[in-house]
Amino acid sequence: MIKELRLIILLVSGSILYSCSTRKMSLHFQNLDKIYDPYSTSIHPDIQIYNDSDSSSLVVIKIKSQELLYNLANEENKLLSKIRVSYTLYDPSKKEAFIDSLSASFRFEKSQIQNYHLINLSVPTTLGRNYIIELRISDQNRRSSINFIRQINRIENYTARDFLISNPVNNDYHTDNYIREGQRFSFSHYNHDIDSMYVFYYKNNFITPKPPYITDTISESFSIADTVFTCYADSIDYSCFNNEGIYFFSSSMSTHNGFYLYNFGNNFPEFKKPSDLIKPLSYLSIDDSIVSDTLDEKMIKLELDNFWLSRAKNMDRSRELIKVFYSRVKYANYYFTSYKPGWQTDRGMIYIIYGSPDYILKTINEEQWIYNPSDIWPGNVFVFENIQHKFSRNHYVLNRLKQKSTGWDDAVKLWNSGEVYYYQNQ
Repeated sequence: MIKELRLIILLVSGSILYSCSTRKMSLHFQNLDKIYDPYSTSIHPDIQIYNDSDSSSLVVIKIKSQELLYNLANEENKLLSKIRVSYTLYDPSKKEAFIDSLSASFRFEKSQIQNYHLINLSVPTTLGRNYIIELRISDQNRRSSINFIRQINRIENYTARDFLISNPVNNDYHTDNYIREGQRFSFSHYNHDIDSMYVFYYKNNFITPKPPYITDTISESFSIADTVFTCYADSIDYSCFNNEGIYFFSSSMSTHNGFYLYNFGNNFPEFKKPSDLIKPLSYLSIDDSIVSDTLDEKMIKLELDNFWLSRAKNMDRSRELIKVFYSRVKYANYYFTSYKPGWQTDRGMIYIIYGSPDYILKTINEEQWIYNPSDIWPGNVFVFENIQHKFSRNHYVLNRLKQKSTGWDDAVKLWNSGEVYYYQNQ
């Protein structure tokens, strides 16, 4: 087994509670294999970053109450959770890139009516620079943590992070880019008054990627919107956003700068409707006839049940296959959603079929996923390149020309024989 896989990544060695640091960055090697493993942590927060002034950005963290551990180990004798948030900020364009770090603790009392907790952190950023921020969020009562790495672009004007999206009812900032039925939103720019914006709507007709051994790369065109309409900031007509797809907000008809919201269904990143649940099965099905737009939900449910039962041969095994497969679909949507649902991206495809990698090597512009390496074999390696996209900061494309082996056919064959495909060393 390969004992050490190395990647140079810039990280600071420590931070000071509620204070900034002026130390230099240290360089060391780190494997990031757990960043896409949902079972390595008990918390799965949503993160959003807004530029809220010319000299600062706002990190908004949303943590589900049900994922936190509350206890009475405190002077107040109340059921409290204890959260610690640390960040390291650096400039990737410079050799000694460290800029700032901070660590802060937060306590929240358990509530029967509050489903989540919000944390807002101000980070020093200035116009004309790019930044990388590494976040570490910890549930100290449970001793569980999760890491995030995000880019903050402050070179261009009118980027998506310059627009603040919030709930007009309670003024909480949104921590994702999703539109859901019954959830209101409002928008503003931190430095400019906005009366209205043009909205370019693109239907949810995204292409599902082909198996990784096929060298053709998917190219989806967004040159012509399906619909264009005007959205007024003080009187948003939410019925205009009922259809699934991309909604791109721009200050003019010709600009490429603005922000985007996605409608991928009310339960996203989970799938509950049979018509949604059946779509990822295209990775396992020999042909696409199983996914039919002509069937109603009841008929699709029957097709779905028959698909799994025909492979598992019994109900218990079928339930196990369904549990694992759709858990991977859910977390593919959570981790990898770009301008299209995460399950339809290259990373989502690999994640659903193979599971979480043994090793992940990450730079600013690239991720390498390594499965099942040994002393005599480097394993199956998938290289994903970060591509700038008008509608996403999280768009990665598989470099198919670098694929030497994939094991795809064996993996699909195993799923179709009623076995869960676990590639990661257990």
